Amino acid sequence: MTGVLASQGYSFLAGPSWNLVADVQNMLSFAFMRNAFAAGTASALVAGLVGYFVVLRASSFAAHAISHIGFAGAAGAVLLGVNPVLGVGVLSLAGGCAAATW
Repeated sequence: MTGVLASQGYSFLAGPSWNLVADVQNMLSFAFMRNAFAAGTASALVAGLVGYFVVLRASSFAAHAISHIGFAGAAGAVLLGVNPVLGVGVLSLAGGCAAATW
């Protein structure tokens, strides 16, 4: 089936070739791949910056705990029918504020 589609012009189904530049151009012709690379790059830059300060302040346990609190916030938001990103933000902020007072 993929051979038939590849012969009809769907070159991405044929697999990678020896022409790396053409393969990358073909891959980046899809909007979801461009979005994935943009999101991955932004995430890597922010994580590197935040990670530097987490290690500098020796608060890796708190950062790890707040990420787990965020998962609980997302689950609670889904349960309430609210946007999960809002639940992550609210509960992570509350956990960070509570940890800062100790």
